[in-house]
Amino acid sequence: MKKTMLVVFLLLLAGLAEAKSYYFPQVELNYELEDDASVFVKEKLTFNFEGDFHYAYRDFPYGGWEYSSIKVFEVRNGAEIPIEAEDLQVYEDVGFKRVKWFYSAYNERKTFLLTYVLKKAIVSYEDAYEFYWKAWGNQWDARAESLDARVTFPKKLYSGSRVWLHPLLDARYELEGDVLTIHANNIPPKTFLELRVLFNKETLNGSEARVVGGKGYDKVVSEENMNSFIYGTIAWLWLYPVMVFVILAGGFYYYYNKYGRELHKTPLVREHDIPYGDKPWEVEWILTQNTSVKSMTATLLDLARRGHLKIEKTTPTGFVFKKDDYLLTRAQGRDELHPFEEWLLDEVFQKKIGGWFSTHVEPGDSIKVSEIAQAHKSDTQSMADKWRMMTKMEIGGADPTAAKRVGDLLGKKTINLGGIKPIVAKSDEANAGGIEERYLDKTGRVYFNRLQMGLVLLTLVIQLLLFSLSIYSLGAMLLIAGFLLLSYRSWLGRLPSSGDWLFSPGSVLIALIAAGFVLVFSGNLNIWMIAALAANAVFVLIDGIMKFALTKFTPEGEERHNRWAGLKWFLDTMDNMREKIPTDVVLWEQYLVYATVFGNAKKVAKQMEVLNIQPPRDSGFAAVAASGSFASFASSFSSGFSAASAASASGGAGGGGGGGAG
Repeated sequence: MKKTMLVVFLLLLAGLAEAKSYYFPQVELNYELEDDASVFVKEKLTFNFEGDFHYAYRDFPYGGWEYSSIKVFEVRNGAEIPIEAEDLQVYEDVGFKRVKWFYSAYNERKTFLLTYVLKKAIVSYEDAYEFYWKAWGNQWDARAESLDARVTFPKKLYSGSRVWLHPLLDARYELEGDVLTIHANNIPPKTFLELRVLFNKETLNGSEARVVGGKGYDKVVSEENMNSFIYGTIAWLWLYPVMVFVILAGGFYYYYNKYGRELHKTPLVREHDIPYGDKPWEVEWILTQNTSVKSMTATLLDLARRGHLKIEKTTPTGFVFKKDDYLLTRAQGRDELHPFEEWLLDEVFQKKIGGWFSTHVEPGDSIKVSEIAQAHKSDTQSMADKWRMMTKMEIGGADPTAAKRVGDLLGKKTINLGGIKPIVAKSDEANAGGIEERYLDKTGRVYFNRLQMGLVLLTLVIQLLLFSLSIYSLGAMLLIAGFLLLSYRSWLGRLPSSGDWLFSPGSVLIALIAAGFVLVFSGNLNIWMIAALAANAVFVLIDGIMKFALTKFTPEGEERHNRWAGLKWFLDTMDNMREKIPTDVVLWEQYLVYATVFGNAKKVAKQMEVLNIQPPRDSGFAAVAASGSFASFASSFSSGFSAASAASASGGAGGGGGGGAG
């Protein structure tokens, strides 16, 4: 243990030792506009390196402009020393040109100077020139503490010239004569700073300008009025996720009060008898709105009670720590089997045949509990997962025979998803028999999920309008949404009160995942948009945990829930009751089945022992009637069910760019 702790500690120290970072304490930019409208640019970048660094790069984005004569220097003691050819790489990439240079730096400051010539970066309208340029790109993943930019014009600008800076950072400018100076403080990582200057035609002759027809002055001023609104909105965007959270909280409370709260809840009464002939998985769903391995184990015990299966105690397994084991044997049975029960017996009685190098699985009529997990070790999905899928499909309205076919399908190594499609088709005929339709009113959940869908869509629209989503991110959304819908369409489920799966919790979750990917791959990721999606995700989680908050039982469902809950209460408290407790053996066998669903079977088995209630020797229950035997059987069988699964399974300006160091 001490050695392990020492190794972990040393690894942490190594990780800390290798950690490195950098930032820009000073950035100086100089733009000299020539008479022909070309621009000579100097970028003086001072890096503060913390750690060991060996290269840096600068990306030059493509557009309607052109770069030429790119050179890189290292500034030492005021001298500009050119980077040698062997330490400099210039190559093309998709959408930009990258200039990469090599050096050696360790916990020190270094200053580099990049120079280049810009052509076609200035736009010539009929009535004005425009220089719209990202002085600092949003691809830099380090902060700039101080940035100074200087734009020099060949002639003094007229008084009608206009200057704008985007976005709303700690930045200011001063235009005096033929010089524009800009100063900015604390530019965060991944944040751009762009300048836009609109000036008179007499300033340049403009032979290297990019000519655009029409009047420019009114057009640019109109765009900047819109930009002022957009950037002003962005400055207050931190309120948006707060607003989303408040709307969701208010909506959740409203729909809970209107559609989810049981206004006339009937008080529980202890139920001594088995109230209905519901199957174990139906009872589990009525009480918890879910199905699990509990109802699966209970179904096996019910099959033993009804004579389809016999359980006998056999030789314990294990070399050192012995564990109880049980032999399961098929029997004729006293009644017909439900399709799920047929499926369960088929799955249980699969025995692994063969030796070390060659094995296969064959059906049989007897098997030990310890052999079940081995036979299903190579399954792509556990029996418990298949059980949950099948039972929830039937509860939601799918035909049980069709649901069983899905279970059989999932038992194969190759799954034909197309085979599931007709089963989950949301027609009225397919859902006519689902108990979910009869017992639960999900109107509140439908409305709340509609509200969530609307807020997710609103978030994407705001991102599109304010941050210019790229075509790549929109394509990513469509691909991801399509993939998730294809993969999880059987899981989405149907909301009976709406008749439309679009407003299910699963669909909201898929919409959130797709929207998250869109924002991540968008041109300008905004933390407040991510926070708004996170607020939605919180309420998806709340909706999942508080299953009954936005739903309520129909009158029929409430009666059924209360009577089964009354039976659970009776079984929970029977050891403290003074009233007469039934002694009918058949009834106690049923108690044990449903107590397995309730999670209190051990207590029931113990009470059977106290009352000396023993099933007949020919009962399939005889081997597990005693409290100790039942606890052992239920534990080993439930773990076998669950364990039998294999692990197979952007601003409007030109320029910008950025770079990095490593």
